[in-house]
Amino acid sequence: MNNLTKKLSTIALFFLSTGFLFSCKKDIPGMTDSSSATDNSNSDVAGAHKRSTGGGDILPSPIVTTGTTTVNWNNWTNASYGLSQANQDFGGKMNYWNAYNTQTVNGMLRATMQANVVGPAGGAMGLDSIAHGSEYQLNYDIMFDNNFDFSWGGKVGFGLFLGEGNTGGDPAWDGNGGSLRLMWYKNTSTSPIILKPYVYYKDQPGQYGDDFGKAFPSNGTSLQKGVWYNVKMYVKSNTGSNTDGRVQVVINGVTLLDQAIRWTTNDLKRQVNSICFENFRGGSETYWASATNGDIYYDNVSWTLISQ
Repeated sequence: MNNLTKKLSTIALFFLSTGFLFSCKKDIPGMTDSSSATDNSNSDVAGAHKRSTGGGDILPSPIVTTGTTTVNWNNWTNASYGLSQANQDFGGKMNYWNAYNTQTVNGMLRATMQANVVGPAGGAMGLDSIAHGSEYQLNYDIMFDNNFDFSWGGKVGFGLFLGEGNTGGDPAWDGNGGSLRLMWYKNTSTSPIILKPYVYYKDQPGQYGDDFGKAFPSNGTSLQKGVWYNVKMYVKSNTGSNTDGRVQVVINGVTLLDQAIRWTTNDLKRQVNSICFENFRGGSETYWASATNGDIYYDNVSWTLISQ
């Protein structure tokens, strides 16, 4: 394949990845297919997984060219899914896979949140090292099972880490890292249940992740159970101390967040280096808990290295 063909293939892969994922969903009984203000109580108890990328503790950077990597679970039988299986799917660069209960079910990944447990111990956590790059897009499909009690909220889904991957109430004010994740959340017992961005970056206004006042759905309605949502995340590193980076979140084709951002001020820690998988209730206070187990399904995870 000559250089021109390689470049054209890469461009085609990028544009395909930015389109909506019209995938055929697997059958789950009773499920349907539809395209239909941060406070300190959001304390992120997953902070223990933060890791330094300085000195001799630099995460491995797989040698790959720009392009798209896709993970689905079509070829797995219905069974438990742990670190060994995740390494097969994510290229052998999974730093950890800590889960109360994750399984492959009908060609999807199911993560179960344990009743009466707040924090990562009752959910599912993973961290995958990817080729270091200054510009990435991440896509995935997510569905809350009909058995899922939204309770008060929590961290959910896949996300992107830059530099030291700040989370866990460790604000990114030192300019050495950041992260982009999602929460499901409600403000009061009667307020709508929403998805919102949860972002750590150099200029974040408070100790915990910034949601920029954004919510999906934005019309006062709630997330629904048994409905697939397509999530697209885009991160572009800033340069030096400039606010010329970018953060974007699009859900079911609706732009939730899209703006310039200053992720870091340390050029040695400015790149995206990991994909996280975080599903747990909380916060840390007991009111985040649920009295029942609840399942979340995932499919069609893909990430595109746009620029190194």
